[in-house]
Amino acid sequence: MRIEIEIPKEFERDYDADKFSDFFSRVMIDIETMQGMCGRYEVETALMLRTAFHTSKVAYDVEAVVAELEKEKVHQTFCDKEVGFNKGIRKAISIVRGKEKP
Repeated sequence: MRIEIEIPKEFERDYDADKFSDFFSRVMIDIETMQGMCGRYEVETALMLRTAFHTSKVAYDVEAVVAELEKEKVHQTFCDKEVGFNKGIRKAISIVRGKEKP
């Protein structure tokens, strides 16, 4: 199964530095050494999440895509075709930002 999650801006640097792997490793050690309600399932879940984050790729940078779309806009509209083109660009930007469904 493939899912997509959004990393909050304040955690982007941690994602880039692969600090999530360290986090899940510490959680796995805590689970294995504590005599609590956690067991094999929790260790396997933490291992799966650590691997998923480690092998993940950035789908796209929203603001970079928006900047590229903005470059494509026609700045002076002389005909209905250009007006429609700009409307399409605005809709694409809304979709990229998650404010509208395709």
